[in-house]
Order: sequence, then structure tokens, then C-alpha cells
Amino acid sequence: MKPTTIRLLVIVFAVALFAAACANGNTADDTATEAVADTTANVATANSDAAEADQHEATDDHDEATDDHDEATDDHDGEADSGAEGRTVEVTMTELAFTPGSITVSAGETVVFHVTNEGAIEHEFRLSNPHRIEEHLASGHADHNEGDAEAAEVGGHDADADIVLLLGPGESGEVPMTFSEDTTVFTEVACLIPGHYEAGMKGAIEYA
Repeated sequence: MKPTTIRLLVIVFAVALFAAACANGNTADDTATEAVADTTANVATANSDAAEADQHEATDDHDEATDDHDEATDDHDGEADSGAEGRTVEVTMTELAFTPGSITVSAGETVVFHVTNEGAIEHEFRLSNPHRIEEHLASGHADHNEGDAEAAEVGGHDADADIVLLLGPGESGEVPMTFSEDTTVFTEVACLIPGHYEAGMKGAIEYA
């Protein structure tokens, strides 16, 4: 074979090898490119899933926080309702007087009387009116033990009966009272333990 022919064959073979190498290189590059693209897509999908999960978790946390707030609000409302019996009026009993000596209320109003006996002997806080007091005194205190603090439950009293809270020295108690629209039912505070009222232990209920 002629040297020229041999050189031509060598050149052709070399070109073929180069072409094959280039083809293999392009395939590798394509494969690498596809691998990178797949990895990028997987990472993007994973990030999207994580973001969605965080969003759900954030939503759940917000809902839970909202529920807790609502519950707290309900509790708060529950506490406000339980304390909404009415305004509180502090009353002190001594020998032989009520402080204050005059209490102003409104017809239909609910008042919680917080009464403390700062005296050295037993006293009573009695909501009454002149007619019933006169009957009581005329009877010689015969009905003195009738009526008690339980009868003073809001709206639960007998319009024809006194409301009475008996306290020993140093004791305190409460009388919740809803005043009638009839402003003649309760017009006085009195202590009708024998001798006390006569000595001046009385006060006035006035209507605004």
C-alpha cells in the first residue's frame, strides 16, 4: 500500500475517533445537564412542599392562637358577668350608727351592700321601711329573728319582708339587692336589735 494511502487512512481514522469523542462528550454534557435540571426541579419541589407545610403549620398556629384568644375572651366575659351583680356600697356598723348614714340608689338598680361590723357588740343591717319598723317595734321585737341574708338574693326577696344581715363583732357579709320600681318598699336602714334603733342606729335609703 502506498504511503500516501496509509496517511489518508490514518487521517480518516483520526477524524472518526474525534467525531466519536465529540459525540460522547455531547452525550455526557446532555446527561449532566439533564441531571442538573432534575436535581434543580427536585430541590424546587422540596422547597415548595416545605413552604406549603410551613404555611399549613402557620395557619394551624394562627387558628390555635385565635381559639385561645376566643377562650380567653369568653373567660374574661364569664368573669365580668359573674361580677356584674351591681355596684358595691361599703357600709360600716358601730355603736350605734351606720356609715354612711344615707345611701342613694335608683329604682330597679342592683346594689351589693358589703357590710362590716366594726363595733364591739352584735349588730344587724336591715333594709326596711317606716311601716314595717313600726310594726316590729310595736310587737316588742317579737319577729326579730325573722328574715336573713338568704332572703336578700337578687330579685328573690319578699316585697313585704325586711332584708336582714346579722353580724357579730369584726364580721363582714354581703347583701345583693335589686330595688323595686316601687320606691316605698325599702326606704330605711335599721338595726332592730332591742334598744339599738331607739338609740339612733338607723339610716336612709334615698332614690335618685
